[in-house]
Amino acid sequence: MNYTAIRLTLRPFMWIHHGPISNPNAPACGYWVDGMPNDLLAQIVNTQAHVKEPIWRFRYIGQEAELGDYRTEQDALAALQSFVDDPTELLDAHCKAEAAWFEKWGKHA
Repeated sequence: MNYTAIRLTLRPFMWIHHGPISNPNAPACGYWVDGMPNDLLAQIVNTQAHVKEPIWRFRYIGQEAELGDYRTEQDALAALQSFVDDPTELLDAHCKAEAAWFEKWGKHA
């Protein structure tokens, strides 16, 4: 089997702002993860962008479950990268995200 390493990268889509207008020079608080295998869509978001210490989590689009609590977006990206590097871990993480989503929202959907 010829395995090609996949390198994930971050592309900002949301910025911290105080007030009604976003400042393009403000720090990003949400990123798309480019390079996900199997057409998966993922984001890394700061769930406490305006208060306290940041908590970065990654989530798969299609499930609102957020996985992990990381100090930086790079820490979250490194964790997600390790899942991509080991497909069994990626599948396990995806299944956990799906189960968490159904537990939270499935009964009401």
